[in-house]
Amino acid sequence: MNRSDARGIDTGYGWKAQYRLVWRSRYDTVMKIGPDGKPKGPRYFETELEAENAAWREKNDIEQPVMVRYGETLLKARTNAEAAFKPKAIYPGGGRTITIERKERVAAK
Repeated sequence: MNRSDARGIDTGYGWKAQYRLVWRSRYDTVMKIGPDGKPKGPRYFETELEAENAAWREKNDIEQPVMVRYGETLLKARTNAEAAFKPKAIYPGGGRTITIERKERVAAK
């Protein structure tokens, strides 16, 4: 559906935080992270608001490095490589070389 979402689910033990990423159709649960850095089970919250807030933060931490406005992806390695090697396009017919310049998009105000 290309929609992200976050919600708090009441489990009886507390509120569980769940989020759905844009590119997935299922909800993932916010997990507790142990001292070894591995997930140790679902994290429970006292209120629905705390759970939903944690779910939105977790979702944004995952989606933001991947997605940018206007559907462009953030590729730091590509930008660095283009700055170092000055990309050029070769014309198919005559072998002419055209230098390509990237212009930064100006955000709409």
